[in-house]
Formats: sequence, C-alpha cells, structure tokens
Amino acid sequence: MVSSTSSNAPNYLCHACADAKGIFEGLHLTSTSPSTYQVDKAAKHTQVPSSSSGVVSVLNSHSTAEYDQFSRQAFNHGFVEVEGNGRFALIYPTTGYIGTRYQGGAATVQEGYFRWYLSSDPNLAHGRSDSSVNYIGAKCTQCGRAVAL
Repeated sequence: MVSSTSSNAPNYLCHACADAKGIFEGLHLTSTSPSTYQVDKAAKHTQVPSSSSGVVSVLNSHSTAEYDQFSRQAFNHGFVEVEGNGRFALIYPTTGYIGTRYQGGAATVQEGYFRWYLSSDPNLAHGRSDSSVNYIGAKCTQCGRAVAL
C-alpha cells in the first residue's frame, strides 16, 4: 500500500512503478459477462443525462465500444491514483476532449482524461471521463516523474 501525506490527499504512481508494486495483480477491467452494475454504469456515462440527473460525466461519442477502448488504454498505459481511502483508480490522459461533465442536464466542463475505478471484484470495475484539471502537477510518489500531460 502506498501511504498518503494526509487522509484525504491522493497519491499517484506512474504505470511502471504501480506495476513494479504489483498493483495490477488480481484486478479486472470487467468480468467476461458484465454485471448489471457495470451495464448501468456504462449506460450512465455514454448517454446525455436528463435535467434532474445531478453531476454526470458522459463520453462525447456516446459509444460503449469507445468506453471499453478507454478502459483498456487506462489499464495498459494509465497512471494510478491511490485515493485517501486506499482505493485505486487508473487515470488515462487522452489527446483531446473525450467527454463532457453535465450538471442538472447542462454541459459544464469538457473532459480529456478517462478514469477507471479498479476493483478486485470483476463485477464492480467501471469508468468515466474526467477533467485534466484534477491532475495538474501530479507526480509519481515513487520515482518523481510527472504522471499527467
């Protein structure tokens, strides 16, 4: 486990350091047959929300195939965020805007990263687009390399 400087502050690991620490062992993108939870999450993050949906990040393509592609890219090339609660997420910086954050049905922010929530339970792993602003200045806590574009 990677220690945090504060209970709520995330730490980051580049892909190479995370792999060397064995973080990817036993983790799954999805099960061979996606769970209802995963199907619901994929639908949520590929369809424009209604005006009463709160805050939701949605892929601009609205494609579940692209959702799957980004999850694989994150697993193969993304950096790891170790959340303050000890959970892991894979963050994959893309080369352009891939998603939009909606609040109350209105578009508010363009998003250029993909965040994959890791789980040792293959029925709970899922992802969404994310804003690059969340990772400005992020560095690997092991080797010191910048992890964000």
